[in-house]
Amino acid sequence: MILILYYFVDYKRYFIYSDDKSEVFTIWKRVGWDFYIIPGKYYWPFAPKDNYIYASDQLMEVIFNTQDYYNYKIGVFYKDKIINEEWNVEVYKNMDSIDINYQILDSIDFSRKRFYNNDADSIRKALDYKLIQVENVYGIKVLRD
Repeated sequence: MILILYYFVDYKRYFIYSDDKSEVFTIWKRVGWDFYIIPGKYYWPFAPKDNYIYASDQLMEVIFNTQDYYNYKIGVFYKDKIINEEWNVEVYKNMDSIDINYQILDSIDFSRKRFYNNDADSIRKALDYKLIQVENVYGIKVLRD
């Protein structure tokens, strides 16, 4: 009974793949509002000690075909991160930074109004872009896949 309860309450993991399935990472949504992002498929029942990003419920972005050194880039407002050189990921502290870097977002004015590139959707499609909603009580939802 305890194992069944643990599975449904705290063990549920979501594997996020690149379009070609060559890259994968795990989102482990914990009890409450926090979650881990861990490279590869993570099945261990205990929290990782290294190689993770720890954040609270929110939207996050992932770009897999970065066309540079990194295997993928993540835009997430994290609480903590410990990343070693094996995990070839770049982490942006917020989604605006990754959007500006990839010219999805043109600019932000002084009142924080965002001006998006007119071709933002075509840019996102060309980048193997994922928008993931982790702020859902029942799990996660990939909004743009």
